[in-house]
Amino acid sequence: MMLARLHKSKTLVTVLSMACLTLLGAAALAQGPGGPGGPRGGFFGGPMMRGGGSILMVPMPILKQQLGLSSSQEDQLNTIRKNMQQEMQSLRPQRPQNGQRPDMQTMQANFQKMRTMMEDYNKKAMAVLDTKQREKAPKVVKLVDDANTVGIPAEVLPQLKLSEDQVKHIESIADDTQKQMQTAFQNARQNNDFSSMRQTMMQTRTTAHSNAMTVLTDNQINIVNNYLKNHPRGMGPGGRGGGPGGNRN
Repeated sequence: MMLARLHKSKTLVTVLSMACLTLLGAAALAQGPGGPGGPRGGFFGGPMMRGGGSILMVPMPILKQQLGLSSSQEDQLNTIRKNMQQEMQSLRPQRPQNGQRPDMQTMQANFQKMRTMMEDYNKKAMAVLDTKQREKAPKVVKLVDDANTVGIPAEVLPQLKLSEDQVKHIESIADDTQKQMQTAFQNARQNNDFSSMRQTMMQTRTTAHSNAMTVLTDNQINIVNNYLKNHPRGMGPGGRGGGPGGNRN
């Protein structure tokens, strides 16, 4: 019983640590070159950790392309994002010292602070946009969330120039994947069995990636695979070509 409790505690600590780091990493990644490093998508970008509806988690090139930002708006958003990153860094999980176990309550509290902080900064960011841009922003955030869920790097979206039909197919795959991963997480909590959760979710994401790649053209697949080859993802699916029967224009 003691070993089971200890294993559960360690797993939950890992989940909370990766959740916090994913928020920090997503913000850094969205900032682009010059921002602090962090995780790039991957397993914990799943049911618990999507973009949270924040345009601050969307890479700037995508915001510029999709929303038509002015130079002034770009500067304002970069400043807001930088301030958010700096404030969130103070809540980053610290490595345990002298064999001490991490304080789970503190980690949970800090994670919630990060989410609340993100919501507040997102309101500031949305205020920078005009009416038409604010109306379009949720669709842009959803596109980035869906792409990350199926293992398509958000950074390549401007190059892919997805059609409306492709976006709909990827959205469907991502939504199904989120449901499957959420079910796996809930089952792990109910059964106090987190040991197989990571493997189940990884397999789910791998399948989602393969399915999403069949939606892309040969040229788009090459763009994704070349990016993944040059920017390896430690915890997400690697670059995999589309399966047979895909839409190869």
